[in-house]
Amino acid sequence: MIPPTSIDGTDITGATIDGTDVTEITVDGDVVFSAVTLPVAYSNLVAWYPFDSATYGGSNADDVTAIIGGSGDDTAYDASVFGATYISNGGLTDINKGANSGAFDFDGSNDALQTDSKIAFGSHTKMCWIDANYNQTAISSVTHIFGGKDSPKPEYTFIGIHNGTIRYVLDDGNISIDRIITHSVSNGKHHAAITYDRSDGSCELFVDGTSVGTASKPSGLNFDAQQEFGASFTEGVRFTDATIDDARIYDTVLSQSQINQIYQNTQP
Repeated sequence: MIPPTSIDGTDITGATIDGTDVTEITVDGDVVFSAVTLPVAYSNLVAWYPFDSATYGGSNADDVTAIIGGSGDDTAYDASVFGATYISNGGLTDINKGANSGAFDFDGSNDALQTDSKIAFGSHTKMCWIDANYNQTAISSVTHIFGGKDSPKPEYTFIGIHNGTIRYVLDDGNISIDRIITHSVSNGKHHAAITYDRSDGSCELFVDGTSVGTASKPSGLNFDAQQEFGASFTEGVRFTDATIDDARIYDTVLSQSQINQIYQNTQP
C-alpha cells in the first residue's frame, strides 16, 4: 500500500524542509511518507493500471486512482487476472518507479484481465504500452489489447492489433466490429492511445505520441462496459500474445501535446 502520509495525525503530503521538497521520510527504517508523482491530466483520470504492485500494494491489476485518491473518479475499478503472467521487472518506465517496472504478459491462447465492474464514460481517451508481434490474427480479424466489451452489445471502444498494425476499434451498438483507424507498425514496444469526442463523434488514433489517423462516428455515444486486457474475454475470442503496461482511461479527449508528453514520460 501507499505509505502513510501523516505522523501522529499531522498531514505531511507535500512536505518541505528549508524549501526543499521531501520525497521520502523514514522512521526506524520504515518508510512513512513517499511523494507520489501524478500522471498527466490526473483530475480527468478514471482508471490507471501501472501494474506495479511493489509500489501500490494489493493485486497487481489494481486501479491505483482508488489508492492514491484525488482523480476525477476514485472508484476502485480493479481487474481480476485470468491466466496472464505478472512480470515484476519486465515493464516499461513507471512514472514513480522508473525503468523496468512491472507488466502483464499474455500468451495468446487463454490469458486476460477483466475489470470487476463496468466503467461508464462518454468522451474519453484510452491508452497503454504494447510489446508484441503485431502480425497476429484472430477470428474477428483483430486481436484485443485494451478496451471494453459486454453482452448484449453496448457502445464500446478498444485498441487492437492485426497483420502488422495497431487498430482503433469502435462499436456503436448497431454494427459489427468496426476497425475505423489502422496504422502499420514494426514489432516491439509501442504506445497506443485512442480518443472519442462525444460532442461530434470524432475519433483519433495516436501511436508513439503522434496522431496517425482520424475518423467520424455517431456523436452522443455513452460507454458502459467492463474493460478487458489481452482478449475479448466475455466472448472468449481475440486473445493476443503480448506484454501490456501502463493502461489508462481518461474521461476527456486529451490533446496531442498531452498524449505525447505521456509517451515521452513513460517510453523505455
